[in-house]
Amino acid sequence: MSPQITGISHLSLSVSDRDASVAWYGDLLGFQPITTLDCDDFLETICMDSKGTILAFQQHLEGGSDYHPSQRGLDHLAFGVDSSAALEEWSTFLDERGVTWSPVADTPFGKVLCFRDPDGLQLELFAVAGT
Repeated sequence: MSPQITGISHLSLSVSDRDASVAWYGDLLGFQPITTLDCDDFLETICMDSKGTILAFQQHLEGGSDYHPSQRGLDHLAFGVDSSAALEEWSTFLDERGVTWSPVADTPFGKVLCFRDPDGLQLELFAVAGT
């Protein structure tokens, strides 16, 4: 049996424009910068939301290819919401900010609303079944 983990510590996303991503995730999802760690090879800002979720945004200075979900690595990132009703609130909020989103879909585990960040990464808002 493996040693136990306590959860996910943080997630670091490679982005094309660190400052634009920090602003977008801050405005839309409430992530606020807590520290910046710029190096010769990359620019990084670490952000946290009001619940303590940590997202880091790294802009690699040598460039890189555009994001596509078929590449190995992260397929999508899902954020939990309290209820199906919260997904309706989010749809209005996203509309007000000009963010394109998919209709809420039922899955065997709950309901999901999908949209994309400035680099094309699929983000999801997910309400567990029965909420």
